[in-house]
Amino acid sequence: MDKLSLVVDGYRGASSAALCACLYGEHDSWIASDAASTALGARVSLGMRGVPKSESMLARGWRGEIPEWVRAGDIVTRLSAAGDEIRQAAGILSKTFQHLDISSDDQVHGWSAAWLVACAAWFALRADTAVYCVRLVGSPEWNRWVDSEDGPMFKPGGLFAGVPIVLRPNVPVKRDLVALLKSVASFDPPALTYSDIRLGEDALGLQMATYIGTSVGELSPDASCRLMAGGINQPSHYVVQTNIDDMNPEWMTHLIPRLLDVGADDAYLTPVHMKKGRVGFLLTVLCAKEQLPEVERVIFRETTSIGLRYHEVQKRALTREFVNVKTPYGLVRVKVAYDNGVIVNRAPEYEEARRAAEENGVSVKEVYEAVYRTLDGSTP
Repeated sequence: MDKLSLVVDGYRGASSAALCACLYGEHDSWIASDAASTALGARVSLGMRGVPKSESMLARGWRGEIPEWVRAGDIVTRLSAAGDEIRQAAGILSKTFQHLDISSDDQVHGWSAAWLVACAAWFALRADTAVYCVRLVGSPEWNRWVDSEDGPMFKPGGLFAGVPIVLRPNVPVKRDLVALLKSVASFDPPALTYSDIRLGEDALGLQMATYIGTSVGELSPDASCRLMAGGINQPSHYVVQTNIDDMNPEWMTHLIPRLLDVGADDAYLTPVHMKKGRVGFLLTVLCAKEQLPEVERVIFRETTSIGLRYHEVQKRALTREFVNVKTPYGLVRVKVAYDNGVIVNRAPEYEEARRAAEENGVSVKEVYEAVYRTLDGSTP
């Protein structure tokens, strides 16, 4: 019989609360409540409820007097002295705090600690289950950034090194959840077949999923790359298209930013010749399935289109992040893309490079070259 594994997929942000909603149901949330009560030294209980989607739970929050701050060492000590069922959670939390550079004397926010303890308790009770994380989708909290007198700056390495992240704005990937996963999970999953999906959501709308996985052999290098980059078992993406030949072209300049604002991954216009010799535009939008209603609303409101066509597609996106790079011409925002942890592309934001060039009386090319020299002393 194949050994079962748990597969974690942060397909829309990631938080310990959203993961809790994947792990626990209404019938077993008492386990999380007991573990958190022990760790915090206060009687608390976790509220869970189903949401209008099959196998989906919402983490409603904690009831009880959760302390505002808790000493990290006290959390580990209390769990270590508990019964066998949750004692192993102390080791998981200790590793998690190490990944976060939290010492025993540091204070941890009570609410954050409660969610972390609940997740750790679940993993402790299933210590013989292999855990894998295929990807996290969102904006990493403070990934490769540090505060300085010049503002947030680029810093290699850090907590998110080696973690498969597909960048998407406005949905955070929480640092404490990444530290927890680094303590219990592998980010290099083998080939698996998936079943028994559980969906979870936190109060902020971050959504995660867990699957039961069984081994089916080794992945080819190409398939492994697709899996780590989010190309396998990711929520559906759609291409939405419509032909427009009776609209003021000036309106187009407003349309694309509006589509991006509501979460479209990409949007662009292609000139086309239509019936009766009319010149028109083909509007193409790429978006996740959950963004379809908003994309449709914007198209119908901002254009003269009265009909859309769309089809489902697979999408692969490299792990990427935005960083500020200090140059002789000022700070310039740069998009950095990774393939299996290796930098494969660096792209300064054109508008910021143009602004820096105008302010310093140099060419945009000189600003780009200064960015590359600052990053690694080379040009592309």
